[in-house]
Amino acid sequence: MNEEYPKYMDKESIFGKLVAVKGCSLNDARFDPASWWSNFGATTPNIQRLSMRILSLTSSSFGCERNWSTFEGDKGYIQKKRNRLGTKL
Repeated sequence: MNEEYPKYMDKESIFGKLVAVKGCSLNDARFDPASWWSNFGATTPNIQRLSMRILSLTSSSFGCERNWSTFEGDKGYIQKKRNRLGTKL
């Protein structure tokens, strides 16, 4: 990674070719980062593999929804407990 990252950042080798730079700089709705790494990442196999793994991750709000449900349940419990408190000291 320490040897490959500078190649990518400094646009050396294939990363400096006009088609690679232009393909990456457009970044519009048609831009496919996985395809870009597949086409241009062969000279940096470790970064290519890492990038493809990151791009393959699925996004989900399941964890957030589960946490919100948990907090909603706690809020109800706390509210019920609070309502049972008396004013006697």
